[in-house]
Amino acid sequence: MLPEDTQDTDVSNIITAYTTHLSSVDGGLKARPEMYGIAVKQIINAVGNTMENLTKENVASQYVEKMMNVVSHKTLRNKLQSLEYFCAYITDVLFTYPNSDVSINIIQNLTTLKKCLPNWRTSLKGKCNKEDIEKRLDDVVEQLTPQNIHNYLQSDHAAYAERVLHRCNDSAFAQPSTYDFLVARNHLLVLMCIRNAHRSGVLINFVTDDYDKRMVAEDGNIVITVCNHKTSSTHGAATICVSHEEGQLLAGYLNMRNCLLQNAPSIHVLCLLWSPYVIGQTVIFLPCDFFLLFLA
Repeated sequence: MLPEDTQDTDVSNIITAYTTHLSSVDGGLKARPEMYGIAVKQIINAVGNTMENLTKENVASQYVEKMMNVVSHKTLRNKLQSLEYFCAYITDVLFTYPNSDVSINIIQNLTTLKKCLPNWRTSLKGKCNKEDIEKRLDDVVEQLTPQNIHNYLQSDHAAYAERVLHRCNDSAFAQPSTYDFLVARNHLLVLMCIRNAHRSGVLINFVTDDYDKRMVAEDGNIVITVCNHKTSSTHGAATICVSHEEGQLLAGYLNMRNCLLQNAPSIHVLCLLWSPYVIGQTVIFLPCDFFLLFLA
């Protein structure tokens, strides 16, 4: 249900209600409902940041046409899908709880918009297929080679990161600097990417509970299971394999992480952004982006 002040069409409150709906059974129990909310908020901002401006004409001219050459067509299709869910949710709620002529006008606008969105998304499908082919060709040209990986692992940067992580494996270490934390975190992510070749989402959703439930073999190798990731519903849980040596580096990183989170124990993700005030979930780049620094 929308907030009682729907007549004022407060966008922030409405989007909060929408994301809450998506996380419920009625909304499909979306894994990351906040991403749908962000997409809709971007579209509403583009048309003037009011519900009254969310019309077929405005979305087409102020958002779709302008974003065609800014984001990938696949991303644009996904955002339009989020908008379609939003239109369905808002019209259902306003039909159930009508409270003004403004609501009736919004219902009419969103109903018209919702009818157009499937066709808009279909029209982008061919462009998405073309982008996918081009991306595959680029991947062949830009793919990592064993020599690329060797160059990175033998670099001064990697050696420094491992010294930092080994030092942090000692319980009597001081709080790390911003530079040391970022170097150590990025190095560990690269190692896990090299060994496991997972989508970045597996590492983004790697939480402390997964680590606590790890399996350790007799030779010291570690297997970690991550259940919450993008393709878990079709491919099942993902496993992260860590060698004995890398396990020691991971333990050092966890000491470093726990030192930084003394005042924020409710944060459970392992991969963190650095901020003097807020430490939250990180954005993980593919290993090739990181390796490019060492290919000269």
